[in-house]
Formats: sequence, C-alpha cells, structure tokens
Amino acid sequence: MKILNCFTNEILFEIARKNLQYLEGAYLEGANLEYANLDFSSLYFGCASLNAQFDNKQIIQILFHAAMPCENNKNITDPDLKKLLKTKIFQKVVNKFHRTEIDRFDSKKVL
Repeated sequence: MKILNCFTNEILFEIARKNLQYLEGAYLEGANLEYANLDFSSLYFGCASLNAQFDNKQIIQILFHAAMPCENNKNITDPDLKKLLKTKIFQKVVNKFHRTEIDRFDSKKVL
C-alpha cells in the first residue's frame, strides 16, 4: 500500500470514480477495510448493515453526521435524545471527527 502515498487525494478519487463500475455488486463480507479511507462513502440504513464492523474513525464519522442535523432542530421532542445530545461526553466524542474544515458540533445549539 505504500505506493499509494505518491498520489494526491484528488488523483485517488478520480481513479476510484473511473473504476467504480468494478465495485458494483462486490461481495465484501469478511473484507478487511480497517485502513480504507471511506470518507466518500455512504452507509446503507437497512438490516443488512446492522452487523457491519467499523473502526473508531468510522463510528465517530457516523455519529458526527447524525449529530449535526440536531443543531437548531425544533423536531427533536424525545427528552432522552435531547439529554444525550447535550452531554459533554457526546460532544467530545463526535467532535473527534477527522475533517477539520467542518464546523464542530455544539451541544448548546440543541433546542
């Protein structure tokens, strides 16, 4: 994998985009994606993904993406959910998100 270090993210993204057709229908059960950069991916919200295994970086990314729409959201009415979102530990964990150009989650903005 060290050979990939000589490519920029833009070049790697373009290579992936051009070769996406080869991944369609790929059977990845048991595949070790521990060091895969999945920033440009999506998570399937179906029962088939409930047993998927993620590393810390991916779990934090998922939590961050779930947390951000909760800021200034008047539709959150569940008191337990509001309590969770306002905890310091939740904010601390989701703000470990590795993308630094994005604003951090602010639990004070949970209505």
